[in-house]
Amino acid sequence: MSKDFLKRAQPCDQQAVNDMVDGIKAFFTGTMATRGRRADLDRSVLFAAAAAVIPKGVRENRQMRAFMRLTGLRHDAVSKAITYRTRWVTCVAAGACPRRPSTSMV
Repeated sequence: MSKDFLKRAQPCDQQAVNDMVDGIKAFFTGTMATRGRRADLDRSVLFAAAAAVIPKGVRENRQMRAFMRLTGLRHDAVSKAITYRTRWVTCVAAGACPRRPSTSMV
């Protein structure tokens, strides 16, 4: 978070932002952590969750490293999540997407 935003925010807002970032990191590094290969459903959940929290212009704004540090995700996972999000947005815009994305989108 930018220091200016945190200065202007109410103390309860600051705590909420910090708790949200901590919760997202705990989800990716704790709940979704694995030492082996993920099942298709687990992989879809991981990339869908990452795609939901990734800022829209993370690559263009050169925020990839900051996002990786805040979430605990590796570069390849973030890149795949961006691809997942881009394909899903394109699919929705075309009006031809399934009820849930298939794992072939990843």
